[in-house]
Amino acid sequence: MITASKGNLNIRRGSGVAYNPISVLKNGQSVTAHGRDFLANWIMVDIPNSAGETGWVRTETDYSKITGDINNLPEVIVDYAVPAYVQNCTYHLMILQPGGILVSNILGFPNNDARVYSGEYFVYDDDVPDAPEVMTVSVREGTLISIEVDGNSDKHKCP
Repeated sequence: MITASKGNLNIRRGSGVAYNPISVLKNGQSVTAHGRDFLANWIMVDIPNSAGETGWVRTETDYSKITGDINNLPEVIVDYAVPAYVQNCTYHLMILQPGGILVSNILGFPNNDARVYSGEYFVYDDDVPDAPEVMTVSVREGTLISIEVDGNSDKHKCP
C-alpha cells in the first residue's frame, strides 16, 4: 500500500517520468500496490475512483509513505514510453528549462530537435541578450512541439 503524504503524487501511464501523468493520488489518499519495476523505484497501483485501472507512482519521493515490502511485489514489465520532441524552426539557439536542454536552430536540420520527457518547459532564446522567454510548452508522450517564434518576436514556419 502507498499513501500520499505531505502533498499529491502523480500517477503515470508507466514506470518513469517519460510517461504521461494520468491521475493524481491526493494528499492523504492510499491505494493498493500490485507490482513494481525492476529496481522497485516505481510501483503499479490502482487509480482512485477508476475501477480496474492502474498506473505507476514513484517510490523514492518525500511525498509517499509505503506500507509493506515492495520487493515482495511481482515485477511488471511496461512498454516503452512514446518519445516526445521539441523542434526549433527559428534561426536562434533555444534552451529548454528545466534541464538546460539545447535545441539547435533550423540550420541544423534534421538535427534541430530535442527528445524530452513529458512535462512543462520554458523556452528561452539564447541568441538574444538576457535570453528572453519565448514560450511555455506542455509536452505529452508522442507529441512534437515546434518553436516558431524567436526572442525578437520574428515568426518562422517549420519545413
